[in-house]
This record gives sequence, C-alpha cells and structure tokens, in this order.
Amino acid sequence: QGVNDDGEMQGVLLQVNEEGPLSDTYRYKARNPQAGRGMGQGIPEEIKEHQRWHNFYKTETARAVAVGGKVLFVTDDGDVVDSIYDDGIDHGTILKVGEGRMFQQANTLPNSIPLYGEISASWAESADKLTNSFAVALGSQEFSDTPFKAQYLQDINSNSQFKQYYEEISEELVQPIVEEWLLPWALKDAAKDNEIYETFSRQELALIDEVIVEKRITDKLVEMSLSKQVATPEMVDTLRQSMKNQLMKEGTKRQVTEIKDFIKKEVIGNVTVHSSDEQRNKRALFESYQTALTLFAPTDPAFLAIRDRILDSMGVSKEELSLYIEEAAQNVGMAQQGQPNPQVDAQQLTQTDKERAVA
Repeated sequence: QGVNDDGEMQGVLLQVNEEGPLSDTYRYKARNPQAGRGMGQGIPEEIKEHQRWHNFYKTETARAVAVGGKVLFVTDDGDVVDSIYDDGIDHGTILKVGEGRMFQQANTLPNSIPLYGEISASWAESADKLTNSFAVALGSQEFSDTPFKAQYLQDINSNSQFKQYYEEISEELVQPIVEEWLLPWALKDAAKDNEIYETFSRQELALIDEVIVEKRITDKLVEMSLSKQVATPEMVDTLRQSMKNQLMKEGTKRQVTEIKDFIKKEVIGNVTVHSSDEQRNKRALFESYQTALTLFAPTDPAFLAIRDRILDSMGVSKEELSLYIEEAAQNVGMAQQGQPNPQVDAQQLTQTDKERAVA
C-alpha cells in the first residue's frame, strides 16, 4: 500500500497482522541457503560443474567438426586445377593426373570426436544419477526386457530426495504457516457457529466419540455426586461402554455442540500439524492393503479394519452401501434358486456381510 499525489491510499493490503510484530507477517524458506543469496541454491546449480564440462566438450566437438568437416584433397601433380569447385567440377568428372602422381581426398576427421562424445555422455549420466533423473522419471521409453519392478524402484528412488526436501520445507515453512496463521483463522471462523452436524470417518469418530463420552461421564458423575451417590470404577466402565455403544448406533453423523468454548479453551495454541506425507502414493498404498489382507482370515478384526480403511480411501460410506442391501439380497436369492447372475458371488455375500454393511 502507498499514498498517491492526492494523499489517497492505493494498492492492495493482503492481511493485517494485529496480534504480532511485523517480522511475523512474512515467511520465507530458501532451498540450500547460501550467504549473500536470498534464493539459495537451486537444483540446476547442483550440476553446474557437469554442465560446464558438457559445454566444453560440445564446443570442442563443434570446433573439430568445423575443421574436419571440410572436404580437402591432396595431390603432388602441379597440373591439377587449384579448386575443383571453381572450375565447375561435378560428380562424375574425370581428372587427369600425371603418370606416377597422386590425387586423393584428405582424411581430416579428428580421432578425438568419438572420445569427446563418450566423455560428454559420461558427464550427462553422472548428472542424471546426482539428480535421480532416471529414464522412468523422465518419461523415456525403456527397453522391452526391463523388469517392471526395477522401473518401479527407480521411480521411488527418483522421488525420494524430493520427498526429503518437501519434509524439510514442511517443517520449517508449511507447518508454521498452518499452525500460526491458517489454523487460528480457520478455527476462529469455525467458532462463529456453536454447533455442527456432519458426517465423519471412522478414525474421526473414534476421537470425537471419546471426547463426547468423557464429557457425558463427567456430567453424570457430577450429577451423582450432587445426589450423594457413589460411582465405583466398575460403574464408570459400564457407563462408558454403554455410551459408546449408543453412539455407534447413530451411524457416522455427529452433532457437536459448544464449539466456540471448546476451540478457545482446548484447540487454539494446542494443535500440532504433521504436514509431511500429504501426497500419498495410492498405488503403493493399495498394494500394501492387498498384501495385508492376505495375512488375515476374513473373520479377523484386522481384516475388517483394513477392509474399512480401503472403503474409506475409495470414498464408499456405510450409508452408500446400505442403498444396495435390498438389491444384494435379491441377487443372493436368485443365485440360491439356481438362476445365473454373473454380477454377484453368493458364496462371498453372506448374512454376516449384510449385517456388517448396515452396522
């Protein structure tokens, strides 16, 4: 912002920081910082030595080709014309050379040109290894006999150093921005509404239900104390389990109240953001899920937990599954009557599965 000649304010003010010093109004992280350089060192500069030598040998090759590419002839016959080009000599022209005289094309191609090419290719290969620029990362065509797993491992390796840089930037730049700037603003905005009614994932419900149950237990214990009743540890455990079961029957939606007081007292200033591993490799993730499923029986709780995690990752909710219960039951009935139905395997869709879908 500034003031024009008429004394009026002009420009755009992005954000006014009314709660901290001016030094807290900006954030900056230089990659590989160097003294006297605000931007630090970039990836291209890491291979500047490679580029210098690559340019040198390319220049030397061009100079050698400029000389060696000339078509020259040698002869010891003084009667041969000085320039076969100026005298209109063309393809098929016969030059007369004196008896015992020599006339031939001179070999001017330097022997160093192939060597220059090999050295330049060696520097390029070294730069690719330094920056993990493998063919699979560059999108280049691999040979037909290259194993897929080898390409997969090269792809992981090529991205590993960038994940490390990302984590460093996240810890020193992204995380403070989220924790100190974005999150307080978002929480203050959320605190404007004193209650919300939303659908949550299984992992979110575990945290939310724990808070809800503990608050209800506290209120119940206060009520019992005021009425001069004594609550034993067994009674508290039974009460806690009963409240958890009651919440589970409500599905995946929860009504959270008293948000404003909770955010101001418990959340602001006490939240830690883990900003790494935000960009997940879904291919590797689902491969891990598939491998893990083979380790457990279908009735094992671990199998069910992994299955639910896969459905959550795919965005399939229990409410959505409940829409197909009737259709699935009809398909099972048709299969039991001997009618072909390629869409459903009756052996895989049991009564237990139907109960899990609506649980």
